Amino acid sequence: MKKITILVLTVLTFTAVAQKRKVSAKDSIALNNLAVKLYKWRHENPIEFIKIGKPDVNNTKYESIDWLKYDKLKVILKETGFFSKAFLKNYKKILSKINRKLKTGELEWRVGQPAPFGFEGDIWCKCLSYPKVKKYWEDIAIKKPRLKKDGTVKFKLFWQGDVIEYKKSDFKYKASAVKEKGKWKIKTLEGFKKKDY
Repeated sequence: MKKITILVLTVLTFTAVAQKRKVSAKDSIALNNLAVKLYKWRHENPIEFIKIGKPDVNNTKYESIDWLKYDKLKVILKETGFFSKAFLKNYKKILSKINRKLKTGELEWRVGQPAPFGFEGDIWCKCLSYPKVKKYWEDIAIKKPRLKKDGTVKFKLFWQGDVIEYKKSDFKYKASAVKEKGKWKIKTLEGFKKKDY
């Protein structure tokens, strides 16, 4: 009898925890809308956010990150209202890591050459190009949203729809979001991982 009581309590506890971690339909819609808005904004603002080097006096190689440019880019990101404080903090950490490696000579980045870090394609999708469909951002969707204990929702982005190009696509991009003042904001994007820089 004691074993059955413990088993029932364990199942009830597990069920209660699982229900708490379920993402509501309302939040799933809000997260999907956030993803659509984010990629529409990205399409309209194809700005380079990571490869912002400051050249040396001879203009032959980058000696550091251009921190004045970073200040302007951070304002652009903040003004969208799409990005959490954690995302912006991580963004600065990525640039600080690149800056340190350039200054110590661990990295050599020549002017006019591809950067020796990160991903060759677009870090916003970790892809070489977006679908050749008008307003492709309207066909982006979230998949498998999972609520973590800290309130973060992790999910994958993918292309949906009947377009052949989408069906052939293996695009799956990891992201997460968190609520700040009652509004969902991007916390992480797969192309903005510090370990990749």
